[in-house]
Amino acid sequence: MNPYQPPATVSASLFGSLRRFRVGAAEPSTVLVSASLWKGVRSYEENSEGVTGPEHRGQCEFEVGEAEKYLVKIAVDGTAQVSVYVDGVLVDANLFPKLRVRIVWIVGWFVFMVSSVVSALCILLCWYFFVG
Repeated sequence: MNPYQPPATVSASLFGSLRRFRVGAAEPSTVLVSASLWKGVRSYEENSEGVTGPEHRGQCEFEVGEAEKYLVKIAVDGTAQVSVYVDGVLVDANLFPKLRVRIVWIVGWFVFMVSSVVSALCILLCWYFFVG
């Protein structure tokens, strides 16, 4: 059995977002996962007494709870999609959809700009050596 609440957005901005979800019934823990353009993906657990566990970066697995234990897995793929699993059961397949779209647009824009500059330099060099 995997008692959990679906992820809820705690805060969202243009450059990052923080989501949380509860894991466990008798001994609930809150898992917080943040994603940022600058700092990447970070996650940690806060138990029912407000004590926080260590911060994890990027893709990771960690246990939450003491008597009632659950394995939380934060998976990050090559397309900036963050998925969350609790005891092998998918909780959310795309935890930060808006941020993921921003990342894809920024990477696309950067690749376009770099390729444009390289193309322009190649054309200028060819013009200089073959025409000028």
